[in-house]
Amino acid sequence: MGELNRLLSDTLWLIEKGARHEESRAAGGVDTTPAVVRLWTLRILVRLEGFRSYLGKVHYGDGGICELFGLPRAPAEDQRAFAVEVRRRLAEALVEHEALVPELPDPLRRNLAELAELAGLSEVQRCVLAFAILIHEHPPLAEAAWHIESLRGGGLARVLAVVLGATVGEMREALRSDGALIGSGLLQVDRRADRLRDKLDLMSTSLLHLATEQEAAVGKVLKGILHVPEPPCLRREDYAHLERECSMLVACLRHALTEGTRGVNVLLYGPPGTGKTQLSRVVARELGCAVHEVPVMDEDGDIVEGKRRLRTFAAAQALLGQGRGILVFDEADDTLADLVRGDVLEVHGGRRGKGWFIQAMENGPVPTVWICNEPRVFGSALLRRFSLILELPVPDRSVRETIIRRAVGEAVPERTVRALAASPAVSPAVAALAARSARMITAGSVGTDVADALVDVVNGYLKVIGAEEIRPDRRGDERYDLRYVNASHRLDALLDAVRASPSLRVCLYGPPGTGKTAFARELARRLGRPLVEARPAELLSKYLGETEKAIDALFEAAERDDAVLLLDEMDSFLSAREGARHRWEVTQVNVMLSALERYRGVLVATTNRFAALDPAVVRRFDLKVEFRFLRPDQAERLFRAMCRRFNLRIPRRELVERVRALQTLAIGDFAVLLRRHQVEPFTGPRAVADALVEEVRRKADAEGGPARPIGFVW
Repeated sequence: MGELNRLLSDTLWLIEKGARHEESRAAGGVDTTPAVVRLWTLRILVRLEGFRSYLGKVHYGDGGICELFGLPRAPAEDQRAFAVEVRRRLAEALVEHEALVPELPDPLRRNLAELAELAGLSEVQRCVLAFAILIHEHPPLAEAAWHIESLRGGGLARVLAVVLGATVGEMREALRSDGALIGSGLLQVDRRADRLRDKLDLMSTSLLHLATEQEAAVGKVLKGILHVPEPPCLRREDYAHLERECSMLVACLRHALTEGTRGVNVLLYGPPGTGKTQLSRVVARELGCAVHEVPVMDEDGDIVEGKRRLRTFAAAQALLGQGRGILVFDEADDTLADLVRGDVLEVHGGRRGKGWFIQAMENGPVPTVWICNEPRVFGSALLRRFSLILELPVPDRSVRETIIRRAVGEAVPERTVRALAASPAVSPAVAALAARSARMITAGSVGTDVADALVDVVNGYLKVIGAEEIRPDRRGDERYDLRYVNASHRLDALLDAVRASPSLRVCLYGPPGTGKTAFARELARRLGRPLVEARPAELLSKYLGETEKAIDALFEAAERDDAVLLLDEMDSFLSAREGARHRWEVTQVNVMLSALERYRGVLVATTNRFAALDPAVVRRFDLKVEFRFLRPDQAERLFRAMCRRFNLRIPRRELVERVRALQTLAIGDFAVLLRRHQVEPFTGPRAVADALVEEVRRKADAEGGPARPIGFVW
């Protein structure tokens, strides 16, 4: 069935091309088929005896061969005599054309001469490339080539030697996988194809410009296989946190361009969104040179497969030449990883392309910047070929704020910018694209705030990738009031101690809702530092080793941003190892202990189950502070303050005493009432007191069940 489909496809293509050929002749009145194409067609039909298959073809006469050489259209009754007559006419035509010794037509001859000089093609290789181009342009040649058989094994070299007038040895040399023609990627031999036109796989259809364009054809070929990027939207100042790395990169590429050093390859790696692609464009602008990128998608928007991208890289090295800018190979992860495994490239003769590719890297005249996220999968054999390897980590929070502020524009308030910068998953590119989407949304929707739309767009992205959503701080003048916290230590003194010590580990423990998490946030606010929050759901993974990686990344991010690190509900991943049922649970605690030991910033951990913590973990904390339920006087002050906030009358003494008697009343219970009042306003002090009693009763019914710690702001 597959062979039948291929046959039908080829037949339809030839009929269509033949129709164009007839239209062209009818319009011009003169046959425009180049003499060399006629010669090659005749060699296929006569010397390779393709005419025998042609005579038996169902659509004999289509495709232009009959008219091109004056062959009879309809077979005679005597089939044998008819075949002899066709053979005689073709043989006579071949003799005539051999005597002409035709050359390649202009402009193909001139364009190929320029291309051959750049790529270092031999005369035979130039001729093979010309044949591969012209077989796509002239239906009679393609029609004749369709009837060639025996292309497997060494048949291809033999057939091309006959058609192009070379020896079999010369042709085998021209088709070597490490030769200039195949090695440059301009032409590839498809071992799976059965027909000559399909077997000679051109790098790109842009090579057909060589046959038709009078001027700048090679430039059009380059334009067809490479992408010229937009100017960078970032500046060198945006990489101030990487000044040393940027200076090294610029110096390396400048030397390669001015001295013509071959085989200069630079690897930029780091998490997505750290500005690697933008940096390559920033550096090119600083060097004042052109930059070409190996495209990830073709002109139809389809993903370009890895072997095609590697061929493009080789072709660009051959065609760009020295001193004509830098080449960028973005999104190199999968392509190079597959190459290392031997899954990407097959060249003529069935040999894998790893050695070919390394040779292209080491001898390429164009400095190349390779960009990936994780280079370790490439292996040492490939990594040692890079002249320079630079890591681009996630920039610290202050840098992200500066870049994101410029990306989203002045219309977005500072609290939204701070929230965007607080998430390492929000790169400047993500923020800029989200800002554009937000502006489109608000332009078509009355009453929609651009900042709110921006947060919604970004959170949609963060949810998909599994990152924590951002929540801009909208508290304004609201504050955390230490008078309403019942702690075992004076919290104002604790704040002073943290200010005086650059490194401090504090454990806050106590029942849910007593203000532990809110105090950690207040601590970061008063210190003027960002807060990096970590909850169990964000760290714990079902995959082996992923939790350990997440823990390391968390501590690195907090230290890089000089942040206050909050480990919320830490008992979930730091429980006593004696009770562990799985080995990975012990490993998890050990990794966290090592991270705690190394950390040199301010760390605050919260837990509702202090007794469940591993003893070794408890010893790592400089200070342990218990957060308790409200004292009666605190409960009374909060009750009265809440009634005032709700514009209710002064509560009677009996209601005050009722609230004071609630022994397990917490700040979080009042926070619940604040939110409830927004949807169901309280009508009097008694309703408030009843609601507080109900909250305490629910906790008792749940027997201390899990509850999300809720801080209280006033």
